[in-house]
Amino acid sequence: MFTVYFDTQNLNSNYEYYVKLIAAEIKECLNLSGINYSDEPTPEMNKFKYNYSETVQMVFKTNSNPGIIPSDDKGIYIFFTAGNPDSKRLATTLSKNLGNIYYNPLDVKILSGNTQNSTFPTVTIGMGFENSTQDINWLRENTEEIAKNIIMSLSEYFGLPFVPCKKSDIAVTISDVTIRKRPSETAEIVGSLPANTKVKIVSQWENWYVIGENRNLGYVQTKYINI
Repeated sequence: MFTVYFDTQNLNSNYEYYVKLIAAEIKECLNLSGINYSDEPTPEMNKFKYNYSETVQMVFKTNSNPGIIPSDDKGIYIFFTAGNPDSKRLATTLSKNLGNIYYNPLDVKILSGNTQNSTFPTVTIGMGFENSTQDINWLRENTEEIAKNIIMSLSEYFGLPFVPCKKSDIAVTISDVTIRKRPSETAEIVGSLPANTKVKIVSQWENWYVIGENRNLGYVQTKYINI
């Protein structure tokens, strides 16, 4: 199970509105790429249910918080946890992709300095400065593109195919089917369904469907499903 935990609790003003809108759009389409999400990360969940290498925490902060950013007045800052290669790898991926759509790519930077107390690889994103008119306008005018970009980064991090947002379908299994963690016949089996079972088709990538609901997703070959 590939899971992302979101923390958007400590935001304010216009910045809060647009960043939370981006987070909501990410959640709306994240399942399509086979990734689950939650707003409540706990160490107990990690201990009993979640694989450390398949779980990340993403925190959104305002870049205006005193002490977080030195002297800049615009830009995206992505913080990773020092000594955690997974955290740095995700931060690097996010920086690379967001740099392709931010109005000044040189102002998208990664820094060591996560202060979040988490058992999972964590990145903290300062998605622009709330006192910067340019940054606020960029957030307002590009919410869908930013959400899509972040989903692409998460898909790349987890090694999963990125699937654009679309409406889900209801289908029926043609025969007994095996549900796998990744779109591969050699991937780990995470479940099975008998013939004539109704399933929710979340998305499709090549000859594989992503089926299920958030926190309960898997891949099934299209030849076993009738829409």
